[in-house]
Amino acid sequence: MGESSDIATNNNTIGICTQLTNYVEQGYKHQGDTEYKLNQFERAIELYTQAINMYPCYFTARSNRAACYLQLKKYVECIEDCTFIVNNIHSQQDDMSDNMTSKGNLLLKALVRRAEAFFSLEDYRQAYRDYEQASRMSPDDESLMKELERTSEKLNSQVQAEWFQNRGRYFFKNNDYKSALHLYTLAVNHDPSNPVHYSNRALCYLKLENYVQCVNDCNTGLTVLNADDKQKFDKLNKEKMNTEGAQEVMKEIPTNVLLTPALQVKLYHRRAQAYKMLEEWERSLLDFKRAHHLAPKEVSLLKDMDELQPIVDKIIEKRAHEVKEKEANELVPVVES
Repeated sequence: MGESSDIATNNNTIGICTQLTNYVEQGYKHQGDTEYKLNQFERAIELYTQAINMYPCYFTARSNRAACYLQLKKYVECIEDCTFIVNNIHSQQDDMSDNMTSKGNLLLKALVRRAEAFFSLEDYRQAYRDYEQASRMSPDDESLMKELERTSEKLNSQVQAEWFQNRGRYFFKNNDYKSALHLYTLAVNHDPSNPVHYSNRALCYLKLENYVQCVNDCNTGLTVLNADDKQKFDKLNKEKMNTEGAQEVMKEIPTNVLLTPALQVKLYHRRAQAYKMLEEWERSLLDFKRAHHLAPKEVSLLKDMDELQPIVDKIIEKRAHEVKEKEANELVPVVES
């Protein structure tokens, strides 16, 4: 009697789980797919996340959510979802499917999407590894081979740039700033979207007392974009879009991921020092304040700010006095002879 009762209970449990599985798949997942087709990626992510919360190993939902993240340029989140699939799809049972062919397709998609995300983040080594593995899984896919070749070219340039950067660092430490400057310039030429190279070269210019070039490199380092985003700006300039159109494009362009807060501090600090030597007191103080905002515990920045503040105050006071004098002169009536 007890055994038949257990069997009935198990059957009921299986029936409930099956109904719940169908509900999740036809509910959250199906709705997410609909929103994705409508380009409503944020809403689709919410729905896929609901399904994943109920079934953590629902790899199809994770794969689709990764695709949404990729569309929204949320590359880190895309990589996280794809990595979960790559690491678990063969070791964990899919909560929704046991189909090995389906798992193979999901793994391939995860590798390709992760490669795209790594490429967009300019992590060409990781992108190359994923494209290479994907191309072995699908050797007849010509598009994968093209992406592999494109990534290989970028990787070679990046590797060369890193070598020049390391050599430049060696000469810089030995106070050979001209040799370091030459090598950092080669690094810039091979990897022009990496703000680190401009920061290093700016420091050389600062040491060599070429303050204008230091400012120029700091400006570039703070604003440089990767190749894809630069194309958007080039297109924007060619089409001479109106202000509203330009603002819409700007929203789609992310900040350079290599421009970390620590690197921003260096660039603002170096530009502030260059402005100071050029006697551009107000610009110098502003950059010292920007650097201090990002690194509030840096005591040396406070000292520079304290030194410049009285100078800037006098400039502002003098300017205000000149404005008052000009206004007063304009009010004096002209006496006709």
